[in-house]
Amino acid sequence: MRRLIDRRLTWGIMVTAVMFIGASSALGQDKGFQDGSKALQFRVMSDFSLSSFEGAAFSGKWHLSDSRALRLGLDLSGSFGTNTNDRYIERDHGYYTSHSWEIAETDSNYQSIDINTHYIFYMTPKKGIALYLGTGPSIGFASTKTESESNDSTFNDYEEGSGTDTSFVESYASKRNNKQWRLGISNIIGVEWFFSESMSFVAEYGVAIRYVWYKYSYDTNQPIVEPWMTSSSDSKVSSFDISPKSVNFGLSVYF
Repeated sequence: MRRLIDRRLTWGIMVTAVMFIGASSALGQDKGFQDGSKALQFRVMSDFSLSSFEGAAFSGKWHLSDSRALRLGLDLSGSFGTNTNDRYIERDHGYYTSHSWEIAETDSNYQSIDINTHYIFYMTPKKGIALYLGTGPSIGFASTKTESESNDSTFNDYEEGSGTDTSFVESYASKRNNKQWRLGISNIIGVEWFFSESMSFVAEYGVAIRYVWYKYSYDTNQPIVEPWMTSSSDSKVSSFDISPKSVNFGLSVYF
């Protein structure tokens, strides 16, 4: 409860300070609504930290005139990794002892890219504030690849006269390949307010329509196990959805 009160108090101080700055500065400032102006955009989180507004790698805007602008967001992400697991197990069965060794290794990598664009129309921009509408396409692609190999060895050590020592070896390998394509269009509505000559607050929301297509492939083989076995499978899935976009509060810095 105390944390909530502190957060509300901080919000109140921030809003009051911004209103004071905006009132004391020239409200007629509208540098951002000029032809050729450019801006970087950041999303303001609830704890006042900055995050991505339209793209984690880049989010920017170019004004084509005082009432039209083009916005671009770019998301890039990826990861690569290897996981190795070695395990030894010894079991006493009374008249013999089994020794097992398990060695497994998994390589995985992931890449993703999303490009979001909006054509924005500002309605009667004046005195540093304007309502705007926007629409534009988005496209994305993601790929995940995983390769696993494991070798299990077992040696049964029998007591003298109780049996013949035996050993077993099993090998297993698998490959997974998942791909995803994303295509959509989003419509937005928002308000931009300049509280200084080259900085503004932005609040917007909207709705997104998206078509997603997935392709999965899976291959396995066990070349040492008798009988020798291999298998593979492929599947394709597509989906279509319409979803609202959460309200975004942002900061635009013009240069």
